[in-house]
Amino acid sequence: MNIATLKNLIQTTPWFSTLGQPYRPKEKVISVSGEQWTPFISALTEAEFGLLHDRIALETFPFADFDWLPTTIYDDDPVHKERLVEKARLEGREKDFKAVRVEIFRLTQVALRSASAHPLLVVGPTDTTGAARGGALFACRAAAAELLVDQPGFWCDIILLYHAGHWPFGRMKSGEVVIL
Repeated sequence: MNIATLKNLIQTTPWFSTLGQPYRPKEKVISVSGEQWTPFISALTEAEFGLLHDRIALETFPFADFDWLPTTIYDDDPVHKERLVEKARLEGREKDFKAVRVEIFRLTQVALRSASAHPLLVVGPTDTTGAARGGALFACRAAAAELLVDQPGFWCDIILLYHAGHWPFGRMKSGEVVIL
């Protein structure tokens, strides 16, 4: 993948169009169905209010022990931390690094305008639409950073999951990515 490919993927992604549907190939990916997501997100909401039976229900989902992937551009990169920024700095490419990330961010913002609302992003009082969109913005910007310093990896792979219409929202301790 290169920056031109990333731009094309962003512009042609059917954002959130296949949420809750199986994803293939499944290697290193846990695909959460709509039937699993709705009770999980409901239990998550109820657990915030300290209801014991709902907290216990969370533990019964095989994907419940995940760490959320970033949902805003202000979140830290849990994969690379500051290594990509440092590499760009050491290579004297800080201006390019910033410019490409801003360009990709803006392109993604425009592309996300075409994303229609999906019922699985709103479960009861919980609306995860903003988190899903924020995650897409973060992932595209992070993928651009990987590409600029010639280290395509985790975030470039995440873009392919978005491009398949899913929302990669978490990562298990084992490294598997959890998608809706």
